[in-house]
Amino acid sequence: MFIVGSLVEKKNGVADYVLNLSKTLEKLGHQVAIISINDSKHITNNNKIISQESNPKVRLSNNLPIKHKIKLINQTAEQFNPDWISLQFVSFAYHKKGLPFSLIYLLNGIKKYKLHVMFHELWIDYKNSTSFKNKILGKLQKVCIKMLIYKLKPQLITTSINTYLSKLEKNNAHLLPLFGNIKSFKSEHLSTLKNEINVVFFGSFSPNQHEFLMQLNWIKEYSKSKMLPVKFNVIGNNGIHKEAAFSAIKNVLGQYALNCIGEKDENEVSEIFLNADIGISRANYEYFGKSGSTVAMLEHGLPVLLRGEQPSMTILEAPQNNFAKQMIFTSSPTNIKLEKGEIKNNQLWVTTRLINMFNNNSLS
Repeated sequence: MFIVGSLVEKKNGVADYVLNLSKTLEKLGHQVAIISINDSKHITNNNKIISQESNPKVRLSNNLPIKHKIKLINQTAEQFNPDWISLQFVSFAYHKKGLPFSLIYLLNGIKKYKLHVMFHELWIDYKNSTSFKNKILGKLQKVCIKMLIYKLKPQLITTSINTYLSKLEKNNAHLLPLFGNIKSFKSEHLSTLKNEINVVFFGSFSPNQHEFLMQLNWIKEYSKSKMLPVKFNVIGNNGIHKEAAFSAIKNVLGQYALNCIGEKDENEVSEIFLNADIGISRANYEYFGKSGSTVAMLEHGLPVLLRGEQPSMTILEAPQNNFAKQMIFTSSPTNIKLEKGEIKNNQLWVTTRLINMFNNNSLS
């Protein structure tokens, strides 16, 4: 039984991840329940049962009183009687200010089941933050996570990137990489004659304009070296910072470079990836492994321009080394030849890895 904050599809990366993971588990013969315990206000009557079959999905509104949530969480667990409960943790998914101390109280009744916690995010990096507010918030988030682990005593802890793994090492955590949130619908790249450089961006823009401008300038210099214009394809709703990003794209690459595609279904997004020459990620090397959209571009074989300069390390750590040849940085030379990698789908591999972790833990 998965516990998530929200089950809003295509607007919530963790929801998409869990729904895709659940489908693969079901194909392998497992029964899966999902309960979202802090879902959007559009849910009527405070809670909404989407499915009450062998694989139930239960959604609880974020304005449902805590005592009602506790009752429904415990009822769902008792009716489904799971071998494992898997809490998918992101601080802001369970509390609007990122301090979900109530989660410890909410989940107290499920301690009799084997508990897995997947940390998609940890606390804000307060040590390197210049914001006093973020320094305080980060420290409180760290306390919250430590309390959650101490009180709920999970039998298995996983996280998706090495940076988080090192922070959880005292808790015997394990690495469970993400798979891409878009599967390739073809096993090979689409080959067409091109007279332009197709760049693709998928997801929400961040407020960090300076580093985005560095990425745009790298693309500009690369296009000059190839003597080809740029077509900058933008997929999705792109978040609250999109207008500033659109202006930057036009200013650096030209008024006609921007191509706003909007929201598309999975196969259409996959086709755009397969036709593209290079992807743009808003993550740096340290955090790209927690970005489902970045991993999806890499799984489609796309070279991806990450934020920031190339790290000084000479060997990229697993699982990142699977994509080492596809990673480009703003410090990379702009006269390189962009080469596409192998098209992969890591969803089955990640699902099997999780099952093996459950089984190994059960036997220990």
